[in-house]
Amino acid sequence: QGRAFQLDWVLELVREKGIYVQLCLNNHGQVSTGVNPEWNNSPYNTANGGPCTNTWEFFTNTDARRYLKNRMRYIIARWGYATHILSWELFNEVDWTDDFENRRTEVMLWHEDVAKHIKQFDVYHHLVTTSYAREMYEPGIWNNPIFDYAQVHDYTNSSDIQSLHVQSAQSYLADYEKPMLI
Repeated sequence: QGRAFQLDWVLELVREKGIYVQLCLNNHGQVSTGVNPEWNNSPYNTANGGPCTNTWEFFTNTDARRYLKNRMRYIIARWGYATHILSWELFNEVDWTDDFENRRTEVMLWHEDVAKHIKQFDVYHHLVTTSYAREMYEPGIWNNPIFDYAQVHDYTNSSDIQSLHVQSAQSYLADYEKPMLI
């Protein structure tokens, strides 16, 4: 509840300042042992009383999904009123989660299920998105109309990054018919 109070304060501040935020609901570290690993502290880890023996089970374990959906219902009930939440970001850089390459379908199905759950309960109709660290992911997500805009994080080292971003955004608009946030 202490962290929730801090978010109350942040959301009030952004409202006062006229800033809109994308609220990130999950980050890759909580289900990663490699990139920014936080699995050892994750409440989904069986070592901490959670239902998952492996990081990738987060996307398939029915208890983990139920716990997460309960958490999402709480988040929507507590902060769904916030006019300065632009969107719910389901995951930050989900392609950095353990074994992503072999579990892309499971991750995609998880995203669709959780996005539908959020849209079912969010009476204020905030936008829903997710993010990837690498631009090539994920047509199965971006072609799905339940996601309101595409998003990638760009770690490219280029002297003309602006042109690359313009090309990227144009490509996403053409391929998926939705805006893109970089």
